[in-house]
Amino acid sequence: MKHFAAIAWCLVLFLLPMQGQVVKTNEKGEKIIEYPDGTWKPFAEAGTDDPLGVQPKEENQWSEPDPEEEGRKKAIRYAEQLSADAAQLESYAIEARTNRQLLEDEYADMKASPQDYPGKEVAEVERRLNGQKERENLAFGLYQHAIRLAQNAENMIFLNTKKREKAMKKLEMEKEELDRQIELLAIVEKHKPPTPQVVAVKSYKTYDPLKDTRLNPPVFPCTFTHNEVDRFTGKLRRDLQPVLLFTHTPKDLRPFLRDREYITCKGYLADLSDGLLFLSLEFSIASNNAPAAFGGIPNGSILSILLMNKESIRLFNSKSDAGYYDSAQGVYIYRSQFQISGIQEKVLQAGEIDQLRVIWATGYEDYEVFELDFFRNQINCLRNTN
Repeated sequence: MKHFAAIAWCLVLFLLPMQGQVVKTNEKGEKIIEYPDGTWKPFAEAGTDDPLGVQPKEENQWSEPDPEEEGRKKAIRYAEQLSADAAQLESYAIEARTNRQLLEDEYADMKASPQDYPGKEVAEVERRLNGQKERENLAFGLYQHAIRLAQNAENMIFLNTKKREKAMKKLEMEKEELDRQIELLAIVEKHKPPTPQVVAVKSYKTYDPLKDTRLNPPVFPCTFTHNEVDRFTGKLRRDLQPVLLFTHTPKDLRPFLRDREYITCKGYLADLSDGLLFLSLEFSIASNNAPAAFGGIPNGSILSILLMNKESIRLFNSKSDAGYYDSAQGVYIYRSQFQISGIQEKVLQAGEIDQLRVIWATGYEDYEVFELDFFRNQINCLRNTN
């Protein structure tokens, strides 16, 4: 009995370190030991001194970075970088405004006493004044844009991983474009004409940022691909430039497609002079099996739009499309068109897109949208541009 008790006690001591550790097979088919804190290490081969990994492991030896924590850190880094960009741009903007005011005073003096200044000098000051106005507009516009992006980055810190990753893709593209504009501004500042030396400067006009339209420039480029009267309807029709809404490639197809995307979707809005608003979508599918897999887009099929605030809008396709093969791109292309009512327009303009549910002839699929501000940007272009 004493021997049995001793053996049992030894087993207890041996098993205690193993509590909380689980032997499992990962997605690569490898046996691993997972610890309670989420870290893991390979399962040792039979015959080793520590097959179950019960010996103390080196701290963080096999730990992998937490995607959630890494995403938050990345958002914080972007917020810090963009805040620094905004501070730099604010300095540019204030200096540009001061120089513009100095030039305006110099130009006003010249115009008030034309007999005292040669015409060439007046023309040169006018040229410098116009250039300074352009620099000021650019600096103030980029300053406001950097502030908005910094706020977006801060908001991402508190999003869940899925939404943060989607918003981060858009932010990265906007940050890249902002960096390019800042570099351009720095070059302009380096080669700008010298600030006029004014002995006595007249009192400046009171600057009111609330009345300065340069503080809120249109960030989204309102580019129209069609802006003329339709010869069939006699109504003015305007189509905006298509933008990328999303791409989708299943993981099991990635090795075969490499740098190509399985599904690419572009969209744009169009309106008529009578106020009707339409959404047009174009799907490009890089598969010879697309007709069998998707079967086209039926007339009357529903497009469900899920917004970030959990509101949803349902639009109805007004024309069927069986698709066609574009041999130049090696893709099947499908097009659809949806009318948007006045009430739906207001909801879409105020919200941000999260997902689209597209109903194909063979079933439906949900897609994550990259361009969260798609409807807001495009509706603003159509409604605020004559």
